[in-house]
Amino acid sequence: MPYNPKHQVLIVVATLSVAEKALLTKILAAVNLQMNQVDILNLSEIAQADLRAVLTQKSLQQLITFGVSLFKIKLEIPLTPYQVRAVQGIKFLYADPLEQIDSDVVLKRALWTALKQMFS
Repeated sequence: MPYNPKHQVLIVVATLSVAEKALLTKILAAVNLQMNQVDILNLSEIAQADLRAVLTQKSLQQLITFGVSLFKIKLEIPLTPYQVRAVQGIKFLYADPLEQIDSDVVLKRALWTALKQMFS
């Protein structure tokens, strides 16, 4: 199913628990964004997502995935964790699942460093 983002920032997660949503809210606040300013694609709520059109539409500026490989959403873009990669004008970031980041100071630092680069 093709996906049409409403905002310039897309967050992709496998699941989103209450605790994970609270963490995501804090992460977004750190880069001056609120939940209502981003699109959240929760793969536990939809069977399949095809984001190939996102690259051609150029409607996105940033895509952050927490624990979901881009190959799973039909984007053939290999990413190194916590390294921002620009492809066709979109900045991509792969991070560990929110649940892991929540309990790991090293991962939180790596994420913060990458986010500063992504949103600068």
